[in-house]
Amino acid sequence: MNKIQKNTSSFMLRFSQNVYEGEETEIQWRGHISHVQSGDEIKFSEVNDALLFIQNKLKDMTLDATSDKSEQEQEGLLQKSFYIWNKLALGGPKFVVDTIKNPKKQVAEIQNQLSNIGEEIGNRVTNVEWRPSNLSDIMRLEESIKALTNQLEKLDKKVDKIAKSKK
Repeated sequence: MNKIQKNTSSFMLRFSQNVYEGEETEIQWRGHISHVQSGDEIKFSEVNDALLFIQNKLKDMTLDATSDKSEQEQEGLLQKSFYIWNKLALGGPKFVVDTIKNPKKQVAEIQNQLSNIGEEIGNRVTNVEWRPSNLSDIMRLEESIKALTNQLEKLDKKVDKIAKSKK
């Protein structure tokens, strides 16, 4: 597998804490994420909003990098490359809490994981020979099976006709 290109997307993530005093002390976390390359940014109070922002930026980057591919190939590449988001969605909230508790440890862990994941995604994206099937693939397969079935039925009738004529 040859490395065709390497694209980078960077994000700046900041958290701020608001402490409200009253009958009970209430703590509220807010976040701000920006995409370094485009300058786009959002503010969020739910971690999933930040994850969606990142996913959309990475999706755009993948689509740009594969603009010479068909729409179906691009769809397959996106499905393969975004398997990480399923894992991240499961561990995202715990990740934020762990980061707040021990930022240095989490930064090192994040850098390690991103390095490994980046290499793995890079390998998957350049491998365009395999992709998961989608609905249009299944429909084409079904049409091909129907056409083959019709051809077999016609051949069967011809064989029966020949067999009858020889009797």
